Amino acid sequence: MPLNEARSFQRLRTAFHLGALLFFVAIALAMQYLLGRYAEARAQTYLTAFQVNAELKAKQMDLRFRLLADHVHRLQMLAEQHFQASDLPAGPDLLAEYRDGEPMGYGLPAPASSDARGNIYAHQVLDTPALRRERDVAWALFLPMAAQHRLDDALRWSGIVSFHSGNWAAYPYQSVPEFLRGANETHIRHALYDQYDSPYFHALRQALNQFPLVWRAPSLDQAGTGYIISIFAPVLHDGRLQAYVLADVQLSFIVALLRSDLPSGMHVQIVTDSGDLIADSDGSQPSSPRSMAFYPAAATQDVDAKAETNWQTDAAYYQLIRPLTTVAWQTRTLIDRSRISELVNDDIRPLREAQLFLLAVIALVWWLLSRYFVTPALQLAELATLEDIAREPRLPRFWQAAKTQLRKLIVDRRVALRTLEKEREKLEQQVRDRTRELQNQNTELEAFNFAVSHDLRAPLRAVDGFISALNEDYGTQLDATGQRFIERAKAGVSRMEELIEALLVLSQLSRVPLQRETVNLSELADTIMQELRAANPGRQFTVSIEPQIRVEADRRLLRAALENLLSNAVKYTSKTADVRIDVYSETLGDERVFVVADNGAGFDMHYAERLFTPFQRMHRQDEFTGTGVGLSTVQRIIHRHGGRIWAEAAVGQGAKFRFTLP
Repeated sequence: MPLNEARSFQRLRTAFHLGALLFFVAIALAMQYLLGRYAEARAQTYLTAFQVNAELKAKQMDLRFRLLADHVHRLQMLAEQHFQASDLPAGPDLLAEYRDGEPMGYGLPAPASSDARGNIYAHQVLDTPALRRERDVAWALFLPMAAQHRLDDALRWSGIVSFHSGNWAAYPYQSVPEFLRGANETHIRHALYDQYDSPYFHALRQALNQFPLVWRAPSLDQAGTGYIISIFAPVLHDGRLQAYVLADVQLSFIVALLRSDLPSGMHVQIVTDSGDLIADSDGSQPSSPRSMAFYPAAATQDVDAKAETNWQTDAAYYQLIRPLTTVAWQTRTLIDRSRISELVNDDIRPLREAQLFLLAVIALVWWLLSRYFVTPALQLAELATLEDIAREPRLPRFWQAAKTQLRKLIVDRRVALRTLEKEREKLEQQVRDRTRELQNQNTELEAFNFAVSHDLRAPLRAVDGFISALNEDYGTQLDATGQRFIERAKAGVSRMEELIEALLVLSQLSRVPLQRETVNLSELADTIMQELRAANPGRQFTVSIEPQIRVEADRRLLRAALENLLSNAVKYTSKTADVRIDVYSETLGDERVFVVADNGAGFDMHYAERLFTPFQRMHRQDEFTGTGVGLSTVQRIIHRHGGRIWAEAAVGQGAKFRFTLP
């Protein structure tokens, strides 16, 4: 097999595998790009869902704190109204509660009613008008606080609302024995002493004198059993702090609210504006069991004004900070970026598996095509070029029939190739022989031209000279018949010279080099007609030439052809009254044809095959003079340009010569 053919098959194999590899890589990159875009969209979807959950959680906590603040505020207003009331009902007398023979405190011994179960607690007997006024206000607040307590239970707030004055504490739903049994006795005995005469109380009094609502950071309750968050509302009477309303909320309940319906990867905190922790969904405990940090209510109570979302991003978390509308605290929601990545990876894992499966299928198809189709097909093509069929390649079984047919075709082709090779050699020999003959003919033609131009013209000039001398020396001695013979002899010499000249021009046309250029055939025809008008001053012509006919031709040869055609048109219309000569172009099929037409003598189409034969004339010499070589010259010029020429005519109706120039 020739080396270039082997390389061609190798290039085909390489091209197939390279194309398959590029397709495989393009599919892999496209799928990877689509997976990346899908992952980005899913990540954005999850982040949006987390954002919505974070804002809902922040609004939920804000609503809880607003409800508690509203409850405390309403009780505060009610207490202030009771202090101002003149017809306030008197509260019941309090009884002492003893433990081991010592008084533990004073209060209601049993629930006053099913709707007013609780206690008004004092650390000693207090029996002055001002103190009884405080007791009566506490008693008047009993029913609303009890109702408030039931409402809190219905709302699952788990808070205790109480009323405190300088000497009294009113606890709905809790009797003195219940209160005492649930707490450390020594701590409870001195609770009011500590509450009303301690640095803590002085800090509280200072905060209540400054703000209408005060929040306390998480601290252990009086019993020491758990952390609570407290909210205080001052009760003013005669312009001074008289008492306060207190609501305690279990920190564990706030943590439970933070955790409820909390998606995995989401962490919620309540923090101060300075970043100190108040509550955390992970259950983290405050660092101080007895906090003396008091926080005022928020600057505005407008929920919409505070509802703007402040998103912050760091390397590990998305962070939402949303201020509360009731206290100068914030809800801070942390969204674990790694959790979003895990969720996205879980979503796209099936797609990645599908991607790997599809790429595996493509690779399998690639291998199958290469193993069972492309490689065998190329091997069969290679088999067709093998010089020795015995070296044929091994092919899969289902290609054996094709291989058998191909072997037969190869044998038939080689037989045909041998036959064609012999015919080609025979034709080449014939071409060489014909070329040699043409060269000999051209040599003979050149010799003939030389003979015509030198050997024939010299005797002809001698004859012409003798005739002229005879006419000069003896012309007066000859009669009319002799003179006519001399004139006919001179005319024959002139015609012979014209024939020799025309024959030389005709023979030289095949040797003149062809130089094509863009020629304006219309301008060329107009120039020739002006020359013919000047040569025939006594004649009138009506000439119509289509403007701007442009062709690609040799200008000198095209002029010679037009001169012959237009000269014939002028010559053969010499006996016509109204002479008309037209030069124009027309389209026949997809070919442009040029026409030279006249309304002269015309000719019989029965003899049209002799029209372009040298020295063949359609009219007698005495009718129209000429050499009979002009149209042969025109035909040879047109043929040299690769065109063709033909004529249409009728006797007495003129002639049309059509030709083409590719």
